[in-house]
Amino acid sequence: MLNQDRWARILPALALVFLSSIGYGQDSIPRISTFHSAQYRAGATSYAIAKDNRDILYFANEQGVLQYDGSFWKLIELPNFAGARSVLIDDSNRVIVGGSKDFGYLEPDSIGSLKFVSLLDRVNIEVDFTDIWQIVPLRNLVHFVAYEGIFTWHPEGNVDFKEIKDTYLYRIGDRIYSSSYEGSFGVFKGNQIEPLFDHMDIEEDVVFKIYPWAEDELALITSSSGMYTYNLETKDLQPTKNKLSQILIDKGFYDSRHLESKFFAFGTWDGGLIISDSTGRDVTVFDRSTGLSDNKVNGMILKGKDLWVATDNGISVVDRGELTSNRIIPPVTSIRKIVCNDIMVMFDGTFFKEDEGGKTILAQQDALPAREISYLENSLTFYFSAPNVSSFDKVTFSYFLEGHDQEWSPWKEDTKKEYTDLIGGDYTFYVKAKNQAGVEGPPTRYRFSIVTPWYISTPAILVYAATVALIIWLGYWYRTNTLRSMNAKLEAVIGQRTVELTQQQEELKKTNEELLLANSELDNFVYRSSHDFVAPLKSIRGLTEVAKMETGDNAQKKYLEMIGDQVSKLEEFIGNIIDYSANSYSGIKHEVIDFNRMIGDVIEDLKFYDNAENIKFEKQLIDINGSFNSDPQRLRIILNNLVTNSIKYSDKAKPDQFVRVEVRGKPEAVVIAVEDNGLGIPDDYQEKIYDMFFRASESSEGSGLGLYIVKETVAKMNGNISLKSTEGLGTRFEVELKYNNNGKKEG
Repeated sequence: MLNQDRWARILPALALVFLSSIGYGQDSIPRISTFHSAQYRAGATSYAIAKDNRDILYFANEQGVLQYDGSFWKLIELPNFAGARSVLIDDSNRVIVGGSKDFGYLEPDSIGSLKFVSLLDRVNIEVDFTDIWQIVPLRNLVHFVAYEGIFTWHPEGNVDFKEIKDTYLYRIGDRIYSSSYEGSFGVFKGNQIEPLFDHMDIEEDVVFKIYPWAEDELALITSSSGMYTYNLETKDLQPTKNKLSQILIDKGFYDSRHLESKFFAFGTWDGGLIISDSTGRDVTVFDRSTGLSDNKVNGMILKGKDLWVATDNGISVVDRGELTSNRIIPPVTSIRKIVCNDIMVMFDGTFFKEDEGGKTILAQQDALPAREISYLENSLTFYFSAPNVSSFDKVTFSYFLEGHDQEWSPWKEDTKKEYTDLIGGDYTFYVKAKNQAGVEGPPTRYRFSIVTPWYISTPAILVYAATVALIIWLGYWYRTNTLRSMNAKLEAVIGQRTVELTQQQEELKKTNEELLLANSELDNFVYRSSHDFVAPLKSIRGLTEVAKMETGDNAQKKYLEMIGDQVSKLEEFIGNIIDYSANSYSGIKHEVIDFNRMIGDVIEDLKFYDNAENIKFEKQLIDINGSFNSDPQRLRIILNNLVTNSIKYSDKAKPDQFVRVEVRGKPEAVVIAVEDNGLGIPDDYQEKIYDMFFRASESSEGSGLGLYIVKETVAKMNGNISLKSTEGLGTRFEVELKYNNNGKKEG
């Protein structure tokens, strides 16, 4: 039985590497960079390395399977927090894992996140074992090697167990060779070992590695007895005596890999990494003194021109510093993760398709349907990397979201891109990479669509508009019919009472009182219903603005803008009705007037009016002494309508447009003047401008109520209004309010 402390030092995993197209020599000084456990957030010790066809690396780590794509580290945990001891990529690009008391493979779930799938429930008998140190595939079979025996996974899914203890397997071509503790060596066939020879002259040692050496020869490397060559024809076994063999004896051999035609890489127990030619004389050593993370080398693999080395204390990357040949290879971009609203992971790195044969991993989404996303998930962050680019090479990215962006972004080193508040529609996210030599790779894409909610769709907006139009029409119909009905009743009463005027004076008085009450109720209805119309109009305006921001259809935006214009006109018309009703319905109030503040508020309220940004607003207060008492609501109506008219009929061709509001005190009155240098009013229209609904032409803006309301309001306040206007030069309105009619208090 093996001593457990002795076997704790034996090779945990194997990984094939190919280090350089130019061989290593004594004068080569490669660069070495190191990742420590604090950077990748897993255990310090990694045992083996594998690489899939996307150039994504997988490390058998003491805390699970560690994945690295060139930008991001991710730990894939095994059940019961078990560690991984071996990892291998099979011909279907599936990640096969050997762990502590478990073994299986990684498979993507519904969002592409790799999860461990155990094969323990397929083992034909109950077996107590510790760790799976080797994974050896051959002819659709996968052999998981533990100290206690060999598990063989068959294509139909069953797992057989053969109790062949303390054995290592090595695949060379279509044969699997076996070595056992104390030096036996043979060929593994059908769960049996056919010996090639019975014993090697090694004591308490085992062959850790076998690979082709020369024609009809195998190289057999032991843990601490050096290297042997075995001739398959003559059955001759000979120890190798050279500088390399002596170093392996002194430092303890752990792993070896044939790199290229005449170069090999060797890992040792405590001597670091060794690169040697086939003669064993040209030897280069990399250890802690040259930047390697640790002297205990557990596994190696080549990714491009980078040699990745797993050690007992971190992961190192070795590079010759000659990247020119590697940079001609276009960088391939991989979308690694997509997160919704900074919380929910929508995609976690692995595209796949599923059929009867299982799940097949894809390079990108091209063969998959577009992902449909809820409108509530419309903020997305894309994470990406270029796995096939050297760790020592600078890489930049450019991205483009079709359906949102106008052009590709500038090249940046950022490995993520965030989009917020995307509107409904179809999108395709593209990202591509460029290496330090300027070689640009093909774009990778991800297609998705965001569902537009019904309440901001075009049909919904049309329904809102139709509803408002119906409400307005019903209000007009009700008011018109009420007036007609009341007028008909009044005419009937007057006609009847005219004949009997002398005898029925009391009845006529009563009828007049009823009519006054009805008119008062009608005014109250108009005032209140006009206020009620304002709220849905503002809602329509808000919904229209939201719809304009969220539609990409120019024609639809145009119609929405037209709806918005009509809503604005309707708002102004209802505002005029409210002002008129307020003037007719409410009594006169007397409050101290702060002209400076009131004028400022009116101008501030109108600063977003069309063309207001091009007009210079001025205010002047002249000889305003003491306190002037008046009705603030009616004064605001007067100022608001006069300033609004000045803005509406400003002359946009003039570079120095202005609107001046002047308040001047006189001995018996206050004069409020609003003057502009706008279009002016033709002489023919000046006598009609105060008429209700008067408009100079069909193209004129407004409802024709503004100046009518101003005149009625001034009359209510016992004041006077006058006009001076010249067509093409401008207009000046003056409103005079006497002190004795407005509660003037001397101060």
